[in-house]
Amino acid sequence: MWKTCVDCGKPFSIEADEVWKTRCLPCWKRWKAHHEDPQAMSGQSLTVDPRLEQKSKEINLLQCEKINLERENSELNGLKRELAARLRQLVGLCHPDKHGGAEIASDMTTWLLGLRDRFGWDSRNRLRSDKIMHK
Repeated sequence: MWKTCVDCGKPFSIEADEVWKTRCLPCWKRWKAHHEDPQAMSGQSLTVDPRLEQKSKEINLLQCEKINLERENSELNGLKRELAARLRQLVGLCHPDKHGGAEIASDMTTWLLGLRDRFGWDSRNRLRSDKIMHK
């Protein structure tokens, strides 16, 4: 399940029992550090260069984006592995020979076999190591 961070506006993943979360992890850490700062609690404020503050926000946004991209990358690699493991079965189920030469069966078989080439799977439908997206 995905939510949008109230601070940076980027999407972040939550578990089903975490619907109460409103911030991504980097923004939450920043928020918590600010609220635990004794100077912030006593009402004293520090003068911060606006350029530095803007750069800090940009860094936080990039950190949120990096975390989300790493998570998506992991999920995509898992889906690729799952699809690769089932490709032979899928081709067998929709092959035109099983469906009287139907055009849609031919199109789907062609598309599935195209995935094999597109993702660089070997003859056993395993991902070649050079095609796995790394962090």
